[in-house]
Amino acid sequence: MARKTNRRRFFLFFSAVIITVLIADLLFYRHRIYPGICYNHIHLGGKSWQAAENLLRNFTLTLMLPDSSLLTVRLEELGIKLQTQAMLAEAFRYGRKKRWPFSFPDRVQLYLKQEQLQSVYEIDREKMAAGLSRLCRILTQPPRDAKITVQKGMTVITPEKAGYNPREDALRDALLQYLTSPKPREFLPVPVEPVPPKMTVAFLQENNIRSLRGTFTTTFDAAQRERSHNIKTAAKVLHNSIIGPGETFSVNAVIGDTTPEKGYKKAPVIVGETLVPGYGGGLCQVSTTLYNAALLAGLEIVERHPHGMTVPYVPPGRDATIAYPGKDLKFKNTTGGTLLLTAAVEANDLTFSIFGVPTEAEAVIETTILKVTMPPTRYRTDPGLPPGGERLVEGEPGFLVESRRSFVHRGRVLKTEILSVDNYAPYPVIIYRAPR
Repeated sequence: MARKTNRRRFFLFFSAVIITVLIADLLFYRHRIYPGICYNHIHLGGKSWQAAENLLRNFTLTLMLPDSSLLTVRLEELGIKLQTQAMLAEAFRYGRKKRWPFSFPDRVQLYLKQEQLQSVYEIDREKMAAGLSRLCRILTQPPRDAKITVQKGMTVITPEKAGYNPREDALRDALLQYLTSPKPREFLPVPVEPVPPKMTVAFLQENNIRSLRGTFTTTFDAAQRERSHNIKTAAKVLHNSIIGPGETFSVNAVIGDTTPEKGYKKAPVIVGETLVPGYGGGLCQVSTTLYNAALLAGLEIVERHPHGMTVPYVPPGRDATIAYPGKDLKFKNTTGGTLLLTAAVEANDLTFSIFGVPTEAEAVIETTILKVTMPPTRYRTDPGLPPGGERLVEGEPGFLVESRRSFVHRGRVLKTEILSVDNYAPYPVIIYRAPR
């Protein structure tokens, strides 16, 4: 009798638990999506309509780049708008084909199988094109050339790294295919076109480019933005120039005319004994810096022209002006091996370095002032001055300078040559006076 009573109590308790669970399930999932429903990598099971709609509206697509790094982007930024109402209506139909509680077997199968909710979306073609174009610009990875530098007296080679350009059309097709895929991957690989580097470690090794032959640095005024821009633009063009054995290198041939179409801006240029604005102002500092690097590298100077007046970034006799197409800087590779010319702009310093086969002789540059010409005084009118007022602009003397280059090995001078004898006009003293 007691055993029957215990069985009855257990049956009643078990039934009460089952009924409670069923009622709780009914109440909890009445306005929620059943477990087993996913959209992409988002689990919608157990979510209310509002919660699921918020998830879909803020859905982000995860892109995988060639280096395995990830980037998330919202679909709406790419002109794709999910039709959340239609998608959620479909989500709520799963597991509800039969009336409760007879739908339990279907729900168990749904939970075990996992159902992927299909994308329903609208596309703004114009917004998609703009979004993909913007995204591809962001994702573009330029190649990195192999780099040779000097650290603590030793040359160090940094390996190259290939770059890539995203393929916009292929990315659009992959995106649309991804949205309609029954089993989308967690990440969408970005289709790219590889961009190889121009300079490789193999090239440097094959041509025995392993020693710094000459380097020179000048400083420019970074506050002069247009001039600084021109210097950086030209340096970028000259960077990683290859000069074969016996080849004559021409600055004008590489840079060409400094036109605004090439990105050059107007900045002061020395013409004769005056400063005038001109496209490419600052290029003479580029040629001057390169001229000194070529001198220290022991190269033969084929063509070089001094300024009419001294420049502030090198001593007299060490400058080299260019003016396309008439005045050029040319030097010849007489080393017997291939040379690599590099350019670097760091802060307000411009540096040219020339690498090639090793050399034991060191090039030493010396200048001698042969004559000094004191600046004349000139008077000009300044309407902005008060009556009787004056304003003085200091001048600079002119010089007659001889420049020489010596090749020294272990303290012994092997050879000395005269590079040039240059005559620089003085900068006049200018006294501005108020109109009378």
